[in-house]
Amino acid sequence: KIKNFTLFLRTYLQPDTSLRHSAPVYDLTRQLVKQALDEDIGSGDATSLALIDPGTMACATIIARERLTVAGLAVAKMCFSQIDDTTKFEQLTEDGKLLEAGGLLCRLEGSARVILTGERTALNFLQRLSGIATITAQYQEADRKSTRLNSSHW
Repeated sequence: KIKNFTLFLRTYLQPDTSLRHSAPVYDLTRQLVKQALDEDIGSGDATSLALIDPGTMACATIIARERLTVAGLAVAKMCFSQIDDTTKFEQLTEDGKLLEAGGLLCRLEGSARVILTGERTALNFLQRLSGIATITAQYQEADRKSTRLNSSHW
């Protein structure tokens, strides 16, 4: 099941344009992101609303803390665009790519409130989906090694 899920992500959730080609998947993903944002922020991020002036602009970069297989960038982008579609989201890698610790996933530019409001939900999706993709890649590599070892005895 994990293999199929990763294949699903690679097929439908790569760039934003791929999501739009499959309207049902795109719509379901948007609904899932909306539910996650509603649960996380409700009527607004209290800390950002209290401490950050409305006109404050910011830049942010999402960086890998450890080696991982990237997954979920389109979903992360949705987290910000559903709050405010003027936030710029620059994808710096692709889903399915192996990224070393310190590698850059994406850059954001826009309202500081929007970036701080959406970052926890976006990170939750990225961590969960990249975690699944990373474990899947490890199983695939172990399977390749096992196949090579087994076939060398014949």
